[in-house]
Amino acid sequence: MPDLNTQLLDTLTRIADALETANSLQMATLAKADHEREAPNLRRPLAAYADFDWGGIGADIIARDRFGATEVEWGGRVFKRYRSADDDEKGTDIRFRRVRSGTVAEHNLVWETLIKFADSRPAKPLRGELAERFAPDEGRAPAQPAPAAPSQSAPSPRPAPSHGQRFGTDAPLPPHSPAAAPSQAEGRLASRPNKPEAAPSQPGDEGALAPSQNQAVKALLAKGENNDKTIRAALAGGAGLMDLVRAVNGSNGPTLFWAACRHWFVARDVADTAIHKNTDHDRRITNWAGAILALRDAVAQF
Repeated sequence: MPDLNTQLLDTLTRIADALETANSLQMATLAKADHEREAPNLRRPLAAYADFDWGGIGADIIARDRFGATEVEWGGRVFKRYRSADDDEKGTDIRFRRVRSGTVAEHNLVWETLIKFADSRPAKPLRGELAERFAPDEGRAPAQPAPAAPSQSAPSPRPAPSHGQRFGTDAPLPPHSPAAAPSQAEGRLASRPNKPEAAPSQPGDEGALAPSQNQAVKALLAKGENNDKTIRAALAGGAGLMDLVRAVNGSNGPTLFWAACRHWFVARDVADTAIHKNTDHDRRITNWAGAILALRDAVAQF
């Protein structure tokens, strides 16, 4: 019969590999969708061109001159600066665009515009019947806008179900500290007769963590990113798994397996929630993978 710890390590390794494959497919899907997304055709004042924040619209500057950007990349496509539209002889605006389809020889070019820098021109006044229709009647007070109806506050959204409600588990969220609080599952397992009691992990007890965990934490912190919650969740999940391994013996293999899975899902949910608001998909994948590898390395010690 294979060693219980080997089974746990193999299971977590397969989970990590499956997630890595799923993340690769998801990134490829997102890249394809981003490439197929049509440029927004934004409009900004002409004076905003020189100091325009290209990162604010998700674009990167490829080339520039003394006036400003000349080529930018957006959605996997390159948009070049043009002084104006082909039919505008005065050249009063700047556009960043690219040829989407067609050829010059066949005179069927279809342009895709990312952004246009141009000053607004005053609208032409209404004349004739339109002017008469919208002109206020002399001798009659202009119509007053109707009073706004009292607003009714929208009902508060229902809170998202907890991890235990979704998966039918009662494992608590690990605290944001390197030590995992003993879960209810661990308490039940450790309270069984003739089972060795696990010594709970203490804050700062780095000896209970795999060396690769400490290296991963330092590497992520060195980037200066907001990964604190993610790292703490990963360490807490790893410590919780090790406490469970200490608390039971090989005869409780299935129970230990499911308890470990519950800890892993909780740690994954916490790590994912901590970086859910981050729009940088690559950074999110990196943090999530770091949490998974930390848990796997924790079990690999035994």
